[in-house]
Amino acid sequence: MQRLDSLVVTHFDADHWHGLRLLADNLHFAKRPTLNLYYPRLPDRAPQIADATLALLVTSRFAGVRSLELATALEEVATVDRHPLARGSEFEACDRVWEVMWPPEQLSRALGERLERAVRLTEDLAEQLDRAGHPTLRRNLEEAYERPFPGGDDQPTREVASELALQGRRAARGQAATEGRQPDRGMRASASGVHGLEAASAAVIPERFRGAFIDASKRLAAANNDLSLVFHDKGGSLAVFGDASRQVLRSALRGMRMKYRAVLAPHHGTYPLPAGFPSAEVCIAQAGDRHVERWPTHVAGHRQPRSCINTAQVGTISVW
Repeated sequence: MQRLDSLVVTHFDADHWHGLRLLADNLHFAKRPTLNLYYPRLPDRAPQIADATLALLVTSRFAGVRSLELATALEEVATVDRHPLARGSEFEACDRVWEVMWPPEQLSRALGERLERAVRLTEDLAEQLDRAGHPTLRRNLEEAYERPFPGGDDQPTREVASELALQGRRAARGQAATEGRQPDRGMRASASGVHGLEAASAAVIPERFRGAFIDASKRLAAANNDLSLVFHDKGGSLAVFGDASRQVLRSALRGMRMKYRAVLAPHHGTYPLPAGFPSAEVCIAQAGDRHVERWPTHVAGHRQPRSCINTAQVGTISVW
């Protein structure tokens, strides 16, 4: 682990970053190093997307807290430099220069309105639950909005980061999100994204609101995917697309190469690809069993079936 100096998180769905959180608990360095943590800078019109998602996930006893928990865990063994990135940013890692193609600093009107609708839907649901005598989601929203997601010019202090990380670990254990609050009785879902939310919400959300809760969760998950970090190295070796949707990819691809040595398939190889998606000597879908059933959609759209590989089918892959 002596050579590890940079970590890149495309977005904060648990299946894209929580493994790094667990890794942080097992890192041991001879000398305290400096680690660079790269993640997407939230566009100016989108900061509440992450906050609303956090509130929903904590309400369902479903996940911890975003980049703050990861950064705080890493700070126990290293000095962490945080780098929120937007289109046009560059960073160095693995002796290469990487260029960021998404997210933009400013969203288009259409995309901004779609993301804002997802937040408003969540806020409306929180008000309905509150009027029905279930204030947990409203309280979690208020707490998230008071301590916004890092990503702009103002970074949170170490004290705030530590406090939020502690809250996230309490929530993940089914304890109170804040001191003195009694937790809802219920189970904790272990899957990532929106998988398992039906089971998680069933324990803490009244039955007549569960459909709306699942709908809001899926909309926010899609919004988070649309803010995925998309980047490539200038030498044309690797392009990474996170969970960016087809609509986002149309914009992110502008200025990218037509071919790379390796490409990580968007959203685990489940999405149809837009026209102009680059070819690759090898295209890799980092996928589990629940994703593989939609793999034929990717293969048909990418039109290089012998060069597209799914880890759910072949296991670990190494590329030199």
